[in-house]
Order: sequence, then structure tokens, then C-alpha cells
Amino acid sequence: MMKIIDKALLNIEEIVLIVLFTILPILCFLQVITRYILEVPVPWSEEAMRILFIWATFIGASLGVKRGAHLGVEVLVNLLPVKAKNLFMGGIGLVCAAFCLFFAYNGAALGVMELENGQVLPVSGIPTVYSTLAIPVGFSMMTIRFAMIGLEKWRTQNG
Repeated sequence: MMKIIDKALLNIEEIVLIVLFTILPILCFLQVITRYILEVPVPWSEEAMRILFIWATFIGASLGVKRGAHLGVEVLVNLLPVKAKNLFMGGIGLVCAAFCLFFAYNGAALGVMELENGQVLPVSGIPTVYSTLAIPVGFSMMTIRFAMIGLEKWRTQNG
């Protein structure tokens, strides 16, 4: 079951990031051309790029968890015996999952608050919740990733 979830998350992350990193330079190019060559700027493009970049950041952070790309201090951990190392790293994975779950919950609460207040971006009028939703979505994905890592390490330790 964990392999199915892992594969589904990986597909979602990669597809979304490919789409975002295709659209972002196109919008940036559009903004430069319309502003400096045509002298008729597209006012919504900057806010749209900001929203897309926020989404790319949080989805990319989840993919970073999958690939082990986040910073970690392993000097002391590498001194531990294999079973203790797996137990420790499993615990760290589960603590990180709890931490991410906390941020996912609070990000969702922030999104609800923005919806209730009707907050919108100043130029385009796009509701701010479209960018804020990247927080609970990204941290939920990271929660799943860290929990899977933690459980896998503990399973390895117990043999």
C-alpha cells in the first residue's frame, strides 16, 4: 500500500512541477515582452507567477523529502549502530511528520480565514486562498512522506 501511495505522490509532484516550471518562464517572458517592448504591461502576470512559485515551492519541498534533499546533520547519527540508527531516523521521520501535520492544519485554518474575509490580491482580484492552499497541500504531502520514511526505518530496525 505504501508503494502505491509513494508512486501516486511522485507522479503528482512531478507532473505538477513540470507544468508549473513550464508556465512560469512563459509568464515571465510575456511580462518582459509586454512591459518593455510593447509598453503595455499585463498587470496580473506578476501575481499569477507569485502564486505558481508558491505552489512550486511547497510541492517541490515534498519531492525533496522523497529524494532526501533536505538538510540533515548525520555526523552523530552515522556513529550509531545500524539498528539504533534506523530507530533514531524512524523517530525523526515521525517527529517531522507531526511537525508537518501541524503546519498543514494551521495552513488550512489560514485558508479558511482568508475565504471568510474575502481576501483578494490587489491587482488581479484573485482570492489569496489560491496561494495559501499550497501550505496545507504541500505540508500534507510532506507529512505522508515523512511518516512513510519513519515507518520504513522502524520496519527495517525491527527486521
